[in-house]
Amino acid sequence: MRGSGDKGGTAPLATALAERLVASRSAPLSALSRRWARDAMLDTVGVTLGGMGEPALQHLLALPGMAGATGRSTLLGIGATTGPLDAALINGTAAHALDYDDCATAAMLHPSAVLVPALLALGEHCGASGRRALLAYVLGFEAAMRIGIASVPAHLHRGWHPSATIGIFGATAAATTLLDLDTEATATALCIAASLASGIGGNIGSMTKPLHCGQAARHGVMAALLAQQGFSARETALDGRNGFFHVFNGLDAPDVDEVLGGWMSPSTIETTELGPKLYPCCGSTHSSIALALKLRREQNIEPDQIAGIDIRINPTRLLNIDTPDPQTPLASKFSLQYVVARALSQGQVRLGDFEGGAFNDPAIRSLMARTSVGGLADGSPKGPVDFRSRLTVRLISGQVLEEAGESGEWRGPRDPLTEDEAWTKFHDCTRRSVTDEAARVGFSALLDLEDSTDIAATLAPFREGALLKFPFSNN
Repeated sequence: MRGSGDKGGTAPLATALAERLVASRSAPLSALSRRWARDAMLDTVGVTLGGMGEPALQHLLALPGMAGATGRSTLLGIGATTGPLDAALINGTAAHALDYDDCATAAMLHPSAVLVPALLALGEHCGASGRRALLAYVLGFEAAMRIGIASVPAHLHRGWHPSATIGIFGATAAATTLLDLDTEATATALCIAASLASGIGGNIGSMTKPLHCGQAARHGVMAALLAQQGFSARETALDGRNGFFHVFNGLDAPDVDEVLGGWMSPSTIETTELGPKLYPCCGSTHSSIALALKLRREQNIEPDQIAGIDIRINPTRLLNIDTPDPQTPLASKFSLQYVVARALSQGQVRLGDFEGGAFNDPAIRSLMARTSVGGLADGSPKGPVDFRSRLTVRLISGQVLEEAGESGEWRGPRDPLTEDEAWTKFHDCTRRSVTDEAARVGFSALLDLEDSTDIAATLAPFREGALLKFPFSNN
């Protein structure tokens, strides 16, 4: 039977989802679920600290009254606290500002950039423990992925940015878990969130893209807090007439069982390729970067040997990254030509490549001028999650080198980052906003998040060791 819509029958999707969320709060999480939630939260705190000094955040923080509320929710790397709504907005925007946050390609989401800022902001507000925060992450991830997988690819084809429009349901589910709302209030919060979902693909590559994640985090927290107070919403706002699935996907709602079948058996976080990024730029470029690094490493290519470069990828992926002449550091993150030239030239792609005037490096520009890009010609793409790439490098000697493959180059459950690798990325990000000592103490505290009795204490190093100060600071 299809989702109930307005026709009676089975329970509305929001109610069915809420029932499962509430029931799951008392069930033990597996060690693997706890590990992946912890690693995702640690990685997201790192990239948030790195993103806090970006121009997008400077503009956001300059708004009149921004972060003016009194509260105990940390603005990471700033040394200030505020209310949970503004903390979720600001940290959520920062979390996605570097485009270095994790990916879950099955639903085309950057889940943690929405989930983590929301649950940390609300968790500090209500004094949540580390164990409760991990539970909130796992259940929020489950909810977002269930709705996301049921929505892709139609959702993408209609131009939405799923990290925001789907991510909000993850943030809402996490927030209702922290507040321990009952089934009715949890369902109401999800239906409120359906009206607050927003974010269009047309703004990818601009400062507005990370703002999408901040807004989704904020609105997820707000939906839960409103529901806690008795705010109302229609119970069919997800799967009814003019509900989320109809409006955002242009489709009838799927079966409730199709969306929620096999709930937490095992948890989606254990079976989905969620993992941290290795390169601080758009994920659609990562397969090509990996191929370029492989060619350089195995063939000992030097830039002055290269006569031409040709890159072919899924045409759907190409839409946002065919930027042959980036004019800002942000635009260079969405330039396939730039990032491949960097990889071939220096054997790595790092944060510093997207700072200041790095995008105008004459040697890199010379390689970019010899680069062509296009869609793969070998049949139709397998869909938006098709990350295939083919890289051809012609040398001045006449030799032609080619590599092809499909690798998002983010490290999923089958190949997790080691603690040393996680620290290297974390430290590279946090140098922008906290002292080295704060980074080390905070990293250690996040590794032990499960044992924390109050996540406010876990985040204390990032307040006390903050290097960024803004005029609005209420400390």
